[in-house]
Amino acid sequence: MPYNSSGSWEGTLKEGQGDLAFGLIKTQHSVPQDLGGKGIGTNPEELIVSAAASCFLITLAAIFQFKHVSYQRLEVDSTAEFEVTPRGPKMRAIHHQVKVYMDAKGETVEVEKHIKEAEEGCMISAALSGNVLISASGSIIQE
Repeated sequence: MPYNSSGSWEGTLKEGQGDLAFGLIKTQHSVPQDLGGKGIGTNPEELIVSAAASCFLITLAAIFQFKHVSYQRLEVDSTAEFEVTPRGPKMRAIHHQVKVYMDAKGETVEVEKHIKEAEEGCMISAALSGNVLISASGSIIQE
């Protein structure tokens, strides 16, 4: 099943900007300010860490469903580490810090194991494998 994105760009690398459209999202994009660009809209760095975070959450939700783990909600803060190389920015690592909100009586024994499974099972993680270190850790909040 194909997924599509379209985009445009006008101007130089550092002074330029463009538009992106995918699904229901339409946004501007440019080189981030910390890399010398205009910092307008989003950028590839934000898009890839957002894709990784979304994939991780959905994969963890699927694992919980198949393993019959009851939870109220999942939250993730994902951080990507980049460095500037002579060939351009290079992503080195992504770390997902997930919070699993569960009922006070929820079974927590296997949650850490499932977080690791989601880290390894996400299709974005698989696509980046060998190039980017992906890690995940979590905390359980029983309400």
